[in-house]
Amino acid sequence: MFDLKRTLETVKIILNFFRNKDAVKYPVLRSMCSSVKTYPYVLDQLTDIDKRGVIKDNASTRLKEIRAELIGKNIHVTKRLNAILKQAQSDGIVDTDTSVSIRNGRGVIPVSSYDKRKIKGLIHDQSASGKTVFIEPEEIVEINNEIIELEYEERREIVRI
Repeated sequence: MFDLKRTLETVKIILNFFRNKDAVKYPVLRSMCSSVKTYPYVLDQLTDIDKRGVIKDNASTRLKEIRAELIGKNIHVTKRLNAILKQAQSDGIVDTDTSVSIRNGRGVIPVSSYDKRKIKGLIHDQSASGKTVFIEPEEIVEINNEIIELEYEERREIVRI
């Protein structure tokens, strides 16, 4: 739909140029363009797609709700991960210069293999040396699952639109 919208916009610009008075320098192209018919209502129906090809939030009420929920849950996950990381740092489980990482699209905390049992959660990855494991804290797992479900719902809503 995005490609169709861009193509129709380009055709419209080209036709407007050759139908303009300034196009007298190109009589053949001008005469070819005079017989081209356009259907502006088709382009008007594609207003829910932005310049990057993304469906706008206001394309439907449900899409707007889903995206707002996604933003809220992502903010919540970030805050909780940072709080858990700070607690782990103060408990001496992880170094003070450690930061949250992303593994398999999920927020994780890098922890020494020796301390991996001190943070309850799912191990998503391990460093090449095996000295570090990347743990998704268990209280974050459910929220991340909800985020994934919302992302699926967002895709279904976009297809419906």
